[in-house]
Amino acid sequence: MIGKCGDEVTEKLANSSGRPAISEETDDLLPTRLSLLARLKDWQDQQSWREFFDTYWKLIYSVAIQAGLSDAEAQDVVQDTLVSVAKKNA
Repeated sequence: MIGKCGDEVTEKLANSSGRPAISEETDDLLPTRLSLLARLKDWQDQQSWREFFDTYWKLIYSVAIQAGLSDAEAQDVVQDTLVSVAKKNA
């Protein structure tokens, strides 16, 4: 599911705006503290994972909704994105 929903969101955003889904301008990006990313390497650090989730879930969800996904699909995208971050950060 990770690839399917994520690819759909990227494709829909690129098609709807005529631009890539992620802005190349750094001013448009939400910076994540390196200290938070470092703490996410500890799978048992529930407070850091909660902070990461609380910071980013609405952003991920809203992008998916704006791309035309249903509520359930957008929730899947949030979950898939967080799993992907966890795997890359391990």
